[in-house]
Amino acid sequence: MRRFERKLKKTKAEVLLINITGVLADCGWTYHRKAINEVFENKGIKIRDKQVVDTCGLPLYQQIVKLLNHKNVLAEWVKTFKSKPDQTIYNELNVAIATKILEVLNQEEYFLSDLKNRINKLFNKGYKVIFTTEYNKDTAKLIEDRLRESKYNFHKLYTYDDFNADYPHPLLCYKIAIDLNKFPIETFVRIGDTKYHNIEASYAGAWAVSTLTTGPFSGLDKIKLKKKGRLKSDKKIKAISKKLKRSGAHYTINTFDEIMWVLEDINYKLSKHELPNCLLYS
Repeated sequence: MRRFERKLKKTKAEVLLINITGVLADCGWTYHRKAINEVFENKGIKIRDKQVVDTCGLPLYQQIVKLLNHKNVLAEWVKTFKSKPDQTIYNELNVAIATKILEVLNQEEYFLSDLKNRINKLFNKGYKVIFTTEYNKDTAKLIEDRLRESKYNFHKLYTYDDFNADYPHPLLCYKIAIDLNKFPIETFVRIGDTKYHNIEASYAGAWAVSTLTTGPFSGLDKIKLKKKGRLKSDKKIKAISKKLKRSGAHYTINTFDEIMWVLEDINYKLSKHELPNCLLYS
């Protein structure tokens, strides 16, 4: 009998799912945090930074719900308003915070402009560059328009309003895979800055990469980022890396600008038939 050998197609990273806020924009989550704090303060409610950090990565509406269900915040709310927050309150706060965020989208400092060249190089290399945001569709449309006007090359921007499910969930990866007709999921690389992005990648079976200095845990603004962003010995950055790896990150990098070595290593692992979840839980 003649022996046939099937040549397997070489698997490599193809789709980059990049969270905008915290990775490419609002690096110290300055505007996001400020918008939340101001809206709650207008209600007479004090929100601590740690409470905001713990909910970053969730869609804005779910972030508000989780904040209001925090025992300290809830107790203060009930003391102030003599009742628990309901659906109407959630919607009201969501609109108020989104409105404040909209006000800063056109400010030059919102985006990390020096990363545009990196994005465009990845796009030109043939990667499917997909942006994601926790903001609603209206805000996402303005972000997308600004990115296009600024000559960013990418395929599409998705928001969690596109999915009708609780978060975190793998539907984002699956939906994009179907839209792009790109499989298997281990060719997807989820690049975010919070534990929720890592959990999402883990649920889907994709690679998880977390940025350390441009997310909510560090809170570094652009000036501090230039001074401290690349100091691997910084104790705070090391602690953030440890925390994000515990939540499922396969890789942690200081900034998105370091993504190339990560993609090379992922491709090496895939060539050895090593899959994301096998490495994560082995």
